[in-house]
Amino acid sequence: MRKLFNKIITPLFDICHLSRLHYLIIVAGSRKAGTFVICVICSALSGSFVLCSLSSAEMRSADGTYRIPFLSITGGGHNNLTAPGYNMIDLKGQGVIGRSTATGYEVGLGGIYGWGAVVPALPETVPAGTVPLTISREANNIKITWDYIRYPQPQIFVLTGDGSGQYTDNTTRWVKVLNNGLVSDWGAFVSASDTLFHYNQVGRGSGEVYYKGLQVSIEPAGRAVAGGPTYLASARAVGKVNVNIGSSYTLLSMPFIPQSGDHRTWLVQDIFGSQINAGEIQYNQNGLVRQVCSSRTWPRIEMGSAKGFWIRSSNPVTCTLIGGVLGEVYTRTIISGYDLYGYPHPTQLRIIAREAQSLGIAPVNDDEVQLISGGGLVRHVFSSGWDASFTVDAARGYWYRNLLSTPRVFTVII
Repeated sequence: MRKLFNKIITPLFDICHLSRLHYLIIVAGSRKAGTFVICVICSALSGSFVLCSLSSAEMRSADGTYRIPFLSITGGGHNNLTAPGYNMIDLKGQGVIGRSTATGYEVGLGGIYGWGAVVPALPETVPAGTVPLTISREANNIKITWDYIRYPQPQIFVLTGDGSGQYTDNTTRWVKVLNNGLVSDWGAFVSASDTLFHYNQVGRGSGEVYYKGLQVSIEPAGRAVAGGPTYLASARAVGKVNVNIGSSYTLLSMPFIPQSGDHRTWLVQDIFGSQINAGEIQYNQNGLVRQVCSSRTWPRIEMGSAKGFWIRSSNPVTCTLIGGVLGEVYTRTIISGYDLYGYPHPTQLRIIAREAQSLGIAPVNDDEVQLISGGGLVRHVFSSGWDASFTVDAARGYWYRNLLSTPRVFTVII
C-alpha cells in the first residue's frame, strides 16, 4: 500500500492541487487479497467532478450501513451499478468527466484528469479542448468573456487583419495573448478571471480582430482525433470588423452570425448598438423598406444572416461589427429576381474573370451582381464565367439577380 500511495495517490493530490480543485481521495484495499479501489473526486465551485477507479473489490463499512459491490473486471468498458441512494460506474481505469444537474449528476467518459491524456467530453457544440467565448462592446473596448467555472485560466489567441476579410484557421497566424491568467501585452490587454479586455478596438484599432480560446494545458497543435484538425484550428472564433459609414448610403452585410438564438437572425440594434446617433437603413422586403435611427435607438428590425442592407449616418462614423465566426455549412433559400445579400463569413471573396466562382450562389448564365466600387454601383454579368475580376470585402453587401424563376440555395461552405 505504501508503494501504491507513493506512485499513484501522491500524483493525484498534485493534479487536484495544481488544478485548483476541491478534492477527496478515497483509498480502500485488501493487502491479503491484493485488491484495491481508488476513487478520486475533484469538484470546482460548480459541482463538476472527475472520478477515476482502478480495480475493485467488495468494500463495506464496519457497521454494514453501506458497501461497494464486488465487480469482476474482465476487460475494458464500464458497468452501471445502481442501488437505493447511489449509482456507481466502474470504468476499469478509464477517466470520466461529470457535472451536477438539478436532479443529480451526469457522468461520461473522457475526463482530462483521469488516466491517460484524454480531452473532456464537452457539450456537443463545443469542439474538444476548446473554450467558447463571447464578444461584446464596452465603451471603446472589446470585451471577451467565458465561463470561468467550467474553463478556468484558458489560453486566448488573437488574429488581426486590415478589415478586408483576412480570417483564417491557419494556426501559424494566431498569437497567444493570455496564458495562465497573464497577458502578453499589458498596453493592449487586461484580464480578469472571466474577462479579457482588448483596449481601444471599438470604432478604432485594427480593421479586424478574431479571438479563440483553448483550455488550460491543451497543446494548440495537438489533435483530438488522429488526422483531424488541431485544437486551435477547430476552436470556434468570435471577432470584430470595422466599417466606415458616412452621410451617403453604403451597402453592408454582417460578416458574422449571432451569438445566441437561432444564429441566423440579427436585430439591427444589436448590430450597431449605440454607435450611430442618427441615421437610416434600407433593406429589401418585397421592395426597399426605410427605417430611421433616432437618439442611438433603432426600431425593432430583424435582419437575416447573409442579407445585405443600405445604411447611412448623419455624421460619419467608424462602426465596429461583432459576432461569432461561422464554423459550419450555412444554407438559405434565395428568391427569384433581385435581392440584397452578403457573405456571412469574414473572408474576402476574390472573383476571377471567366471563372464560375460563387458568391454564395452557384451562378448560371445571365446572373448578375451589383456592388459599390469607386463611389457607385458596378454591374457584373455571368456567361460561362464572370465578365471581369472583382473582390467583395468582408461586411460588404451586394445586389444579386437570380435569373431563374424558381428559388435557389445560398450556401457558405467553411
